[in-house]
Amino acid sequence: MFKRVITIFILTISLTSLAFAQYGKEINRSGGYARIMSMGNSPYLIDPYFIAHNPAWSAKFTDFIFGDIGSSTGNDFGSGGNGQFIYADFKLDRQFTMGAFLARNDFSGVSTAALDPFDITGQINSIGGSVPVIPMDNNVVFLISYIAGVHNIGVSIAYAGSTNEENLANGQTTAGNASQFGLNVGYMGKLTRSIRLAVSAFFMTPSATREAPNVNDTKFDQTIIGVNSRIFINMSKKVTIVPIISYLSTKGSADIGDDEGITSTDLPELSRIRAGFGIVFEHDKLLVSGGPSIEIAKTTIPAIPGDPELENSVFSFPIWNFGAEWELLEWLTARLGYSVSTNKVTDETPIPGNATEVNETIKTQYSPANGGMTMGVGFKLGSFYLDATINEDVLRQGFNNIGGGGSTFAFLSTGMAF
Repeated sequence: MFKRVITIFILTISLTSLAFAQYGKEINRSGGYARIMSMGNSPYLIDPYFIAHNPAWSAKFTDFIFGDIGSSTGNDFGSGGNGQFIYADFKLDRQFTMGAFLARNDFSGVSTAALDPFDITGQINSIGGSVPVIPMDNNVVFLISYIAGVHNIGVSIAYAGSTNEENLANGQTTAGNASQFGLNVGYMGKLTRSIRLAVSAFFMTPSATREAPNVNDTKFDQTIIGVNSRIFINMSKKVTIVPIISYLSTKGSADIGDDEGITSTDLPELSRIRAGFGIVFEHDKLLVSGGPSIEIAKTTIPAIPGDPELENSVFSFPIWNFGAEWELLEWLTARLGYSVSTNKVTDETPIPGNATEVNETIKTQYSPANGGMTMGVGFKLGSFYLDATINEDVLRQGFNNIGGGGSTFAFLSTGMAF
């Protein structure tokens, strides 16, 4: 069976057509990051996970609760997990839907549900201090979407913060505080009978501050801006073309205080753009997604006394993402994915004692270093579902799994429509 699936998705066909064949009707309300992972991290899928990136999608996944149970924390039978979050929404009337995310600081992906994705708190703590800034956790995201004919508009607002304060009897205060505000605006609508657009833009402002007696305050600020867009072009009842483009940039500053004054500097800046082209195919109970994409990422490290400005870049092409989903039984779905990329990495390093010239290295890297194949299953019982990414070693172990101690599922997502 897997040979048949592989043969089909080598043709670079994509899953999305099923969901948009149902556009305007009820969408299958199941999914999560486990489904995305098991289908090769395909950016061409339609899945409730993308509500975090575009709040307009909540209008299509109404009266619904889902979340990621996540992956093991290292102990196969330990409590907790990595990448956990929960989301719920309900339809207020025919036009409005309201929902919310509760996400941990290890949310998978960069959106307003993510907390301090470029580690502002780690950077401020690295310069020392008696009271560290506590990394933020438990992000809260509220969203609302509105349907106007064939157009959906969504807005989400997020906030999180942390405090670590020490008040001495002599009246002196030492404190470390962090906060993050996020805003995301999304649109999803039908432009023509065969063309539909989904686009969103967000910004986040993580910051961290440390106060200490007899010295000036130290503050790190960062602004993160992102845009995500996908166009769905229906070529036939079975085939849809899905061009995608996304952009992300960061900019920040650090004001480092001491007993003599404040030293200001820029933080490293990141810019990243990705464009791709997916082809969608759906036939009977088989869904297949895939296509190539290109990504250019550049990090600029500002000049400091004695060292020049440095630029490091990664040019990734081709990036291949493929995924297949086959409904074997009414309650059981099998999934298969493949994701690889070829990367050209350029690094600049300073020359000791030289404030104007740099050394440059250019090399090819392949991602991932091992493997690339992913597998998953989906279980459904009425309106409840459970999606899992399978540890492929489970298949390699065969009968050795009986009584074995390895994890069967690498990542779990679950949800229920109501």
